[in-house]
Amino acid sequence: MSEKLELTVKKKSDLGWSAREAAVRKIANSSDELNELLQYLNEDENEFADTRAKAGNLLKSLLSFDFVCFINFWSEILHKINFVEKRLQSPNMNLRETAAALDALKQDLTNGRDNICAVSVQKGLRLEETGDISTEKRVRLKRRMPGDNSSDAGMSMKDEINRVMKQALDTLSQQLQDHSKRIQYINYLFGFLLDVTSLIGREQESGDVMHHCANFAAVYESDVNGLSLQQDIRDCRMLSRKRKNSEIELPSTPEASLKATIQYGKDVFPNLRTALKILRTMSVSVASCERSFSKLKLIKTYL
Repeated sequence: MSEKLELTVKKKSDLGWSAREAAVRKIANSSDELNELLQYLNEDENEFADTRAKAGNLLKSLLSFDFVCFINFWSEILHKINFVEKRLQSPNMNLRETAAALDALKQDLTNGRDNICAVSVQKGLRLEETGDISTEKRVRLKRRMPGDNSSDAGMSMKDEINRVMKQALDTLSQQLQDHSKRIQYINYLFGFLLDVTSLIGREQESGDVMHHCANFAAVYESDVNGLSLQQDIRDCRMLSRKRKNSEIELPSTPEASLKATIQYGKDVFPNLRTALKILRTMSVSVASCERSFSKLKLIKTYL
């Protein structure tokens, strides 16, 4: 396979959508060459019987109607997801734009729901016309309920695949919507603290800061006072104006801002320092540590 198709076989990876998208895309784009190679292995008398049998079984699976439909279906879906995921990895992304990107992906999948499924099934039907595959398989029967028509008692293979595709898209759209809502809520609480440049570098008082401080204090009322937090931000802006004309670099991240407030002592910017500490303790996860911390995540869920 490596010599004939210039493909590299790797172990299954759960670390990101890009690995899945690349694997599916290569199979979808090289389906004809892959089928010819498997057919050659199946018919080559110089190969071992076990190799020929496995090649024949794999070829039969690759030429099935459902595989052809789903490989094209997931190639389209994973391409969209991978594109958005790469956009979210940009250092310039903030929570507001992240939620907007997820909403845009969800809207695109919802609007193109029928078209994506129809195009994927149509590609399978075109191969059926060549005689390479067949859509005739055992019909999945279901128990008739009162009010059902006779045609509802069974589903053709094409209808069943179309139903599964739409169900997968609906589930994915719902998960994207839920994830977007969680990010919007985090942005509602911490968004103004994450944008350190605008928070500290503004020359004039903004009504948004007062609103954000009040919202933050309402959630963490035992830790932060809203009016005091607003006053700390004003005082921090006052000091930052003096530092603009000096060689000292202004903080541009929450971590740098927290270090800058700590150096003034415990009595200076107490509420701003507490708010930044709460922000820094917000739990996050990245793809590279998913498997390493899987047990810890289970323990956290249990507790």
